Amino acid sequence: MNTTRTARSWWFGPALLTAVILMVAGVQVIRQSTVLPSVAATCDAELPAADQLPTGAISVSLCDITDSTAMVQQAAPVDALVEGVDELVAAYQQLPSTPPFEVCLQTVPRVGLVFSYPDGTHVRLAPDADGCDRIGDRYGLAALIIAFVDRLVAQRTRQQPWTGPTAAPVCPFEHDRRSWVTPVPGDLTNGSARLCVTSTRPDSTELSRAVRPSSAEWAILQADLVENSARAKSGDESAFGCDTVRQLVATNAYGDQLTIQIHGNGNGWWQVPFQAEETWMKWQPSTRARAIIDRLTA
Repeated sequence: MNTTRTARSWWFGPALLTAVILMVAGVQVIRQSTVLPSVAATCDAELPAADQLPTGAISVSLCDITDSTAMVQQAAPVDALVEGVDELVAAYQQLPSTPPFEVCLQTVPRVGLVFSYPDGTHVRLAPDADGCDRIGDRYGLAALIIAFVDRLVAQRTRQQPWTGPTAAPVCPFEHDRRSWVTPVPGDLTNGSARLCVTSTRPDSTELSRAVRPSSAEWAILQADLVENSARAKSGDESAFGCDTVRQLVATNAYGDQLTIQIHGNGNGWWQVPFQAEETWMKWQPSTRARAIIDRLTA
């Protein structure tokens, strides 16, 4: 049984992990009312530039600011960090003032951190485009985001479950939505799963389709995921060369999406980066679970 509760998420290989997050960020600020806005309202705010990140913040929101037309959308968490916020501020202030790379990498989807204060002030670390991991006059946004995600996941274990609106799981061929937090199988929401099937046969008349398991089928699949998933060295089984590409997508109560690639031999794989070493998870479905998947994706 897999008892590892991994909660950091990324969706590129290790070479691109740095490229994706490595970005320049300038600090920006806006003053509103003393009522703390929602994460969505905070992330949507137009924030003019400022110079410093003060202590005393009461929450931090992670905001994806990728263009809405981009092929891949990185879904920001629906909840804000409210515990250990000053630790993040201190971490930012301790970042080096010189770049760690001789050559800067290009950025892809972009992200910002918005710190909210009791008086209604919001200070934002907003990305630029030169890919040098710079935040204002400091370097290390990647480490800061990892620290945010770790603290957010730990905070969730001490708070009441999220009851607000969340996004339903989406098949990659419909909309390639990725999440910063990777759900563990035991936290996936009942009834939220989809099996995504994409045909690679030239003569196929139905290129892509999404199949929703019944409640009973999903209960079996989720229990099997919990029982038969474990950490693996790498995703070394090829998903190519098959007539169909299959994925299982599901979300947790926060709307964070887990996407599992189901390879030709029936095994499932997903990646959990944001760790010191690249981490992969491997699912070896039972005969009963394989039969459900094969029937639904036939």
